[in-house]
Amino acid sequence: MIFLKSFRLGHITIAIPDIKSIKQESSFKEKKNGISRAMSRISIYDKDNNFVDISLKHFQPEDIRKLMMSIHSIRPELDFPKAWINPPRFPKA
Repeated sequence: MIFLKSFRLGHITIAIPDIKSIKQESSFKEKKNGISRAMSRISIYDKDNNFVDISLKHFQPEDIRKLMMSIHSIRPELDFPKAWINPPRFPKA
């Protein structure tokens, strides 16, 4: 389950089987349903178009990667932002 606890949105829960899409999005002060959204984010949508935004500014990349890999292990058929399901690649020294 993916949980969002928000003052304005209340509680949103998305079950892993109900995930419709996962997208990396960028915008400038975009609003959805009158709610401001993070400018750089990973958005997880369910079948009813409810969403949970994961701010790329406020979460550590490794934590985001762990979340994406956890979802990927259960739902490998989903399209994922590729940078978030593969381990980071560092140039050889």
